[in-house]
Amino acid sequence: MPLFVLGDCSSIAKITLLAFLAATIAMPIRVLAQPPYTATEIVTIREGSSRVVRGINDAGDVVGGARVGPRQQAFAVRNRQLGVVATVPDTDYSVAMGINELGEIVGSANTGMAVRAFRSIAASGSVDLGTLPGDTGSEAFAINQAGVAAGASSGPAGIRAVTWSRNGVISALPPVPGAQSTRALTINDAGETAGIATTTSGPRAVAWTRGGGPNLAGAVLGGLPGDRASEALSLNNSGQIVGSSEDAIGSRRAVLWAPNTAARDLGALAPGSFSRALGINDRGDVIGSSETNAGSRAFLWTAAAGIRDLNDLLTSRAGFVLTHAVAISARGVILAIGQDDPPADPDHAHDHHEFPMRVFVLVPQP
Repeated sequence: MPLFVLGDCSSIAKITLLAFLAATIAMPIRVLAQPPYTATEIVTIREGSSRVVRGINDAGDVVGGARVGPRQQAFAVRNRQLGVVATVPDTDYSVAMGINELGEIVGSANTGMAVRAFRSIAASGSVDLGTLPGDTGSEAFAINQAGVAAGASSGPAGIRAVTWSRNGVISALPPVPGAQSTRALTINDAGETAGIATTTSGPRAVAWTRGGGPNLAGAVLGGLPGDRASEALSLNNSGQIVGSSEDAIGSRRAVLWAPNTAARDLGALAPGSFSRALGINDRGDVIGSSETNAGSRAFLWTAAAGIRDLNDLLTSRAGFVLTHAVAISARGVILAIGQDDPPADPDHAHDHHEFPMRVFVLVPQP
């Protein structure tokens, strides 16, 4: 039985019903493919220092480096409390780059003689992760849930990508054909890594994966067609890698490499053509930054919805704008950098260094 029988209605009822139906059909339907995020500001980092914000875990713990007290120091924010991360002794500069779900932190510190990688554990303090034999310097960029850290060791033999086991054993990653130097910038729970290599034709994204076998093998990842450079910055447990590809005039695009596939262009926020992917989680959610005519904007990319401005996905936003999304945890907690809303004066709209760096944790709503 039909819900409405127009022939049984009066003329006025017909007109009213038709108008209602027309308005209902014309009404836009809002479909939220992605739950909204609640943004909580956890710390503000003032101008006047080199500011690095890099790692986050599911608990919302955040690490980075900034001028804290008299010098540039590695920091961690837990329960919205900023604290200095203990690093190697006699350092005048340090930065924390990665944190896992156990709260283990890795980063690098300048000892005056060389930069050295460190691991910091709240219960036992910090240790120097050391270098390959004959090297003097090292850096650590990421740590997985097994406590394995990824980074690089440097010395007379050049810069070589390495990993450190939880008990401190350092291992050089396999050579990459055509690479003059390599750095491992990310690591998954299987111990596969990705990063960047210097080659005769320029910097290239590289990965060390097993490809179904027991041993890691290094390979250069191709960029977008015709591009001259690329970088791999984040790797998930499914083997998906994100980063960017750069063309001959220096324009970057966020890209995704899935196992055994070519680089996929993830697009850019409109109107704009520059984007850079900085993180991916096991669900395949990608975060990063894209340049628009209003300046940098943080983005979220999903296979279902494509690339979107993270500012449009917040439950509320007042007085700030998110410019970069720099990390994403397993359950989708996002670490984002923001600033005060820019002035209406277009001559100053892009002067981001005039603003304090505001650090936010974005939690997806159920």
